[in-house]
Amino acid sequence: MKIFCKATLKNAVVIACSTLLMLACEHTIPLDAPAGSGGGDEQSPTFSALQSTIFNRKCALSGCHIGSSPGGGLNLSASRAFGQLVNANSSYGVPRVTPNDADNSVLYQKVIGNSRFGSRMPLGSSLSSTEVNLILDWINEGAPNN
Repeated sequence: MKIFCKATLKNAVVIACSTLLMLACEHTIPLDAPAGSGGGDEQSPTFSALQSTIFNRKCALSGCHIGSSPGGGLNLSASRAFGQLVNANSSYGVPRVTPNDADNSVLYQKVIGNSRFGSRMPLGSSLSSTEVNLILDWINEGAPNN
């Protein structure tokens, strides 16, 4: 009888704690939200999103990655960026973007500040964690031209 009572009490405590934890959660993620999205209003990891929110605003600026002599030979203007990134050679021995492999992509390594790949980009500032994750997710989802 003693064993039965201990087991019942233990189960009741586990159920009570589990219920309290569930009730304490204020942030819920919709069931149809993409994995890792947190259910927020985050950008989709598309090349179009990268171009409009990151490259056009922070990289393809006068004196940086645009024009006839862009920094590092990388032109990130809308008409040239994809072709100069995905599977494109870099001076670091790995492609600028290796689809499905951000760890072996110069673009990702530069924006996280890996000193093996030179200076953090963009020069003089840094991307937000949301922007860095957008690049990470786009690369790791195959770096499609979408």
